[in-house]
Amino acid sequence: MSKWEYCAVGPIKNQPRDELKGNHPNLYLFTKDGLSTTKLEESLSGKGKRDDIAKIIAKLGLEGWEMVGLGTVTLNLMSHIQPGHLIYFKRSIE
Repeated sequence: MSKWEYCAVGPIKNQPRDELKGNHPNLYLFTKDGLSTTKLEESLSGKGKRDDIAKIIAKLGLEGWEMVGLGTVTLNLMSHIQPGHLIYFKRSIE
């Protein structure tokens, strides 16, 4: 039977023209001991957060993570509520 580990990246805010922009996204690793959170670098590419999210997703793919879902979350940004997303990944545990 396969065993899996899971993580998520986000939050990713909804933007006009379907741009992906993170609000300084985090990597959430779901473990048997609970949730581990790591703040991801704000500027991996120097081209803005849209490229940062793309690089983060590509890096996870190279590390064996497979994208498996998208979840909606509610962000409280500067005293107003805005919908955002988490992108979920899994990879096989050997």
